[in-house]
Amino acid sequence: MVVQHNGKIKARSKDFITTIEDIPIKVTYKNVKNLNLRVYPPNGEVSLSVPMSFSHERIHTFLIQKIGWIRQKRAEIQRQAQVPESTSQIPTEIELLGKRVILQQGNQAKLTDFNQGEGEAIRLTFPEQTSPDVIVNFLDKIALDTMKQKVPVLIAKWEKKIGVQVAEWRIRRMKSRWGSCNPKARRIWLNAELAKKPLECLEYVVVHEMLHLLEQRHNNTFYGLMDHFLPDWKQRKTLLGSR
Repeated sequence: MVVQHNGKIKARSKDFITTIEDIPIKVTYKNVKNLNLRVYPPNGEVSLSVPMSFSHERIHTFLIQKIGWIRQKRAEIQRQAQVPESTSQIPTEIELLGKRVILQQGNQAKLTDFNQGEGEAIRLTFPEQTSPDVIVNFLDKIALDTMKQKVPVLIAKWEKKIGVQVAEWRIRRMKSRWGSCNPKARRIWLNAELAKKPLECLEYVVVHEMLHLLEQRHNNTFYGLMDHFLPDWKQRKTLLGSR
């Protein structure tokens, strides 16, 4: 059921949209203890997860109090979307899942093996006239290939620590999640964008989804497991959201 009207909610629903000062906000009732307000790129979509016990009036009051923060976040996302990608400058160095990638131009294209040991840099040499789009697409492929190498190692590591077995894992583009888990099939999905994040962020998401094989819901039991197996998970989550 969808409700849109001047910020007032008329009928309770587990999934509805309300409008606060011309900003549509998707509200979802979940089995959670706290409210969770998010603003998603690239369009500044706003969502709010709330405990099942919350009344619509309480939700409305909360959103009114947070409208300044929501506008600020939406403005930041819009500014980022308006910044055009450079067509003349390519970074000289980037990092992909803990690997340093040094970019340089030369007479011939060359890619050094990126299966080196930890701490060793990947060196990429592109011909002088290589299009920036070609370079960006190639870097995306390397990022994804690197992620495909890292994930099995992380899963094997944490299967032993947690005591669970992952039957299957896959990578795909996700709009609003970093990962998901199907406990019945013992399958986890990982957002392809994690390839461009620090390695500790990928590990955080892998552990998060694997722990759903023990506890499906985001409740005290689940977060207790997170604290036990990955004590610095909150810092990793913050890092993931800030980069």
